[in-house]
Amino acid sequence: MGRHYQTARDQGQSLTEALVSPLSIVMASPSFVYQVEQSNPENGRDLSPDELAVRLSYFLWSAPPDEELLRLAEFGRLSDPAILASQTERLLQDPRSSAFIEGFVHQWLQMERLDMFQFNGVDFPNFDNAVRENARQELFQTFAYLLENELPLDKLLKSDFIVINDLLAGYYEIEGVEGHEFRKVSVPQNSLRGGLLGTAAVLAMGSDGQRSSPVERGAWVLRHLLTRSTSASPTERSSTQPAGRGNIACP
Repeated sequence: MGRHYQTARDQGQSLTEALVSPLSIVMASPSFVYQVEQSNPENGRDLSPDELAVRLSYFLWSAPPDEELLRLAEFGRLSDPAILASQTERLLQDPRSSAFIEGFVHQWLQMERLDMFQFNGVDFPNFDNAVRENARQELFQTFAYLLENELPLDKLLKSDFIVINDLLAGYYEIEGVEGHEFRKVSVPQNSLRGGLLGTAAVLAMGSDGQRSSPVERGAWVLRHLLTRSTSASPTERSSTQPAGRGNIACP
């Protein structure tokens, strides 16, 4: 890199111009774009302490390892199962772990569908962009709450609480919730809320922005909650229900 830079400078290029070629080489390098590890396809090998630190940090933080991880890796202590477990717990307790939670939940539940449609403001005046964004956060915050409190996975399907803020409480017509911070709110046993299937985001993703689709909602449950694939026929795909206020984001 230094030679490229110095050659450009010797040719009379300015500092900015001389940096273009070296930086282009760096940014085009696979080692800059990807996490490169030494491979041994025949026999395999254990990760080095440095590689383990990088994998753990990018997995849970989507960011480089901090000084503590690097220090443990430098002294070879990160390979100790007890220390690795304690560091995993430390990273999960750090606010930066929200990158892991949001990335995982977004991919798992195929949440890009929430942004695919323009919802009809005449038929659904309450489901505006603010509600949509908070509905997205409800899924992230719910998963984070289950993870932090080590609750069983079946709470994702049905629970006696939801994790919402004041805006979503108003949308769900739940009283007594004040403040924009997400928190656990108890709901009655017979409530339509409680669990992923009662959230505004999941219900909205089972529509096309104009009308609800029981077929698509069922296919979504099969794909993302029951991990089964399905292929609906064209007739089934068109069997949607007429739109009505609340049909899209309310059960």
